Amino acid sequence: MKLSGGEAYDLLRKWTRERTPVRALLESGSSPGSICHAVMIRGFVNGIPTERSTSILISDAALGPGPDPNNLLLIVDAKTVESFEYVEAKDLDKPEEARKYAVAIGGISCLSFNLASGDRISIFEIKQ
Repeated sequence: MKLSGGEAYDLLRKWTRERTPVRALLESGSSPGSICHAVMIRGFVNGIPTERSTSILISDAALGPGPDPNNLLLIVDAKTVESFEYVEAKDLDKPEEARKYAVAIGGISCLSFNLASGDRISIFEIKQ
């Protein structure tokens, strides 16, 4: 289902506050269905847009006071997001086995950002 920017922000804020484990997938391609690059990172939402920054930050560890070259980071400029989509595995119109499989390989829910560049970022909430 489509989400407004405010609804997507509320979900990201919830995941940030609750330290919800996530898996983020960046799919970069020149056309739909033609993925040129895919990058996945497992970690937490550690930054959401504020008055001072428009970035959404996913990282594999808590961020310290200074840069850590060992941290894996995915940074998205929220100004480049054209639309948001959200789906929960339990709502998929699939047999129970297929929904369980979706949870196992993806997550219990997924928030996706469609970027102006044509790239897509999907953030999967991982079952704890």
